[in-house]
Amino acid sequence: MEVEEGVSCVDNCQPGFFQKDMRIKINTSATFPSCQKFSCHSSCSTCSDETASPEKCRTCKHNFSRFPVPKTVTLNSNLVDVKCLANCEDGFMAKEISSMSTCVACHSLCKTCQVEADKTRCLSCWLDGSYKHLLKPPESLTYGECVQDCPSKYYS
Repeated sequence: MEVEEGVSCVDNCQPGFFQKDMRIKINTSATFPSCQKFSCHSSCSTCSDETASPEKCRTCKHNFSRFPVPKTVTLNSNLVDVKCLANCEDGFMAKEISSMSTCVACHSLCKTCQVEADKTRCLSCWLDGSYKHLLKPPESLTYGECVQDCPSKYYS
């Protein structure tokens, strides 16, 4: 493919730019992705469009965790939009995945957790649910399992 003078071919747009399908004159009238300059939301390192929405991040700045958001899939798009959060929402915990902090789901009984999807590593329970008591094992001061009722000799 022949490229116009002054146009660079890159794998990904640089921070501060987003990928946008545009008609570019390259001996055809086809649509090709192009990097467009704009300002991302303050929590984003890179984002998917010029709206500066916190839910249009592609990558997050340091000290922010990625939280996937529903996205309308477009043709030839394998990128996912994320919100970048200083703290993960209830029911999620921050975990380092591929050198990026990402919010992953706790076990469904845990409001906050220490280990993803492990019902014995809850840090707190949903108070409006039926499993609202945190039963801590003797070796732990911080984590436990969310139970319906405290066992005998335990108090809430």
